[in-house]
Amino acid sequence: MADEPTQGRPIPRGWQRHPRERMLITPLMAGLGGLLAFFTVVFVVVWLPIHTFDPLPSTPAPTSRRSRAGTRTTGSTRTSTTLASWTRSR
Repeated sequence: MADEPTQGRPIPRGWQRHPRERMLITPLMAGLGGLLAFFTVVFVVVWLPIHTFDPLPSTPAPTSRRSRAGTRTTGSTRTSTTLASWTRSR
């Protein structure tokens, strides 16, 4: 083996040469492990909350008489009430 530096030197009695180093994690295993880690995070952060979180419907916020009058004219319900109260408060 020409790549070993101790090729020409004698080994002391009772000693052995180091075994050749092997690649323990191949590039394929590293790539698959990286993909597994990435999709595990995506599963926990994105998929689980979307498919398991089901909040209770919220109650409408108390509105003023003026904002309720605006909902009757537009025909919409909660969206225009919130928008009407937000624009008038500014």
